[in-house]
Amino acid sequence: MYIIIILLLGVLAIFALNFKNILNSKEDQYNTFIKLGNEFLESGQYDMALAEFDRAIEIEDTDIGTYYLKSSIHLKLNDFNNVILNTSKIIEIDNINPLAYYLRAYSYLQNKDFDKAISDFSESINMNLSEDYLPSAYGGRGEAYIGIKNFMKALEDYKKAISMNDKEYLYFKNMGFIYLKVRGYGEAIEYFSKAISLKPESCESINDRAFAYVLLKDYENALGDVLKVIELNESFAAAYKNYAFIQIKIGNIKAAEENIRKAIELDSNNGDFYIILAAIDLINYEYEAFYNNLELAQNIGINFTDYFQDALFDKVRESDRFLNFYRKLFF
Repeated sequence: MYIIIILLLGVLAIFALNFKNILNSKEDQYNTFIKLGNEFLESGQYDMALAEFDRAIEIEDTDIGTYYLKSSIHLKLNDFNNVILNTSKIIEIDNINPLAYYLRAYSYLQNKDFDKAISDFSESINMNLSEDYLPSAYGGRGEAYIGIKNFMKALEDYKKAISMNDKEYLYFKNMGFIYLKVRGYGEAIEYFSKAISLKPESCESINDRAFAYVLLKDYENALGDVLKVIELNESFAAAYKNYAFIQIKIGNIKAAEENIRKAIELDSNNGDFYIILAAIDLINYEYEAFYNNLELAQNIGINFTDYFQDALFDKVRESDRFLNFYRKLFF
């Protein structure tokens, strides 16, 4: 009996030794794959790095660090679907990991999946996300709120982001955009001006400030901004739209038509441009062309409806055809 027990203990000891060697072998393999993956990552050989990290995951599929490494590569490649897959795996392993929620939210935002982005940014914020990421979590959620046209919520989030980081150009630019959307033109100018102070050659913010000036009937400052944009980038299509709008307001219809056609030549996929062209048709009593351009604007997509508040639309404002068009913008 004792001999059998001794023999059995001997067999178990040999098995335990072999099992330990197997474990050590797997751990060594895992470490080798991670080391090679990091070397490929550092040298920019992303496909090779991903292949090594996948081999590591085959050995150990619960180490969230490997999924973070894969996510970092997919972020570099703007492959947001795979960032979502890898961060979802992290969350499956550790569902109180705020950074994973943050990275997944950012990827949902890039994919324009705004509701999921809002949900994940909220999770990351509620889980005490690191202060390094917290301002951009509020900013990202604010951008997602813009995407679903919840401008009040967006304003709240950008104000929080700015209170934590008042050096980020994008926060002020987007605040200016929100105030444009809610017709707070004075506030829009204030925030665009701050954005421009942080990024003086930002054609987008300068041009958007010009639009706010036009809506406030401050054509002198509007013209100054538009000319500055064209000086910075003569191919910036939206500047010519604002230039045309200014020319309409000061009565230079020929110059207005030249500028809006220049805008459309540079970018034919902006519905707002065709609204300005339609306005010129209306001034010239070319009603069929006016409605054709309005329909084209609607089919492409209209960013702002503020143009229609202008008195020049009064001549058609009560007509059935115009009212039918206008209702479609909101219903």
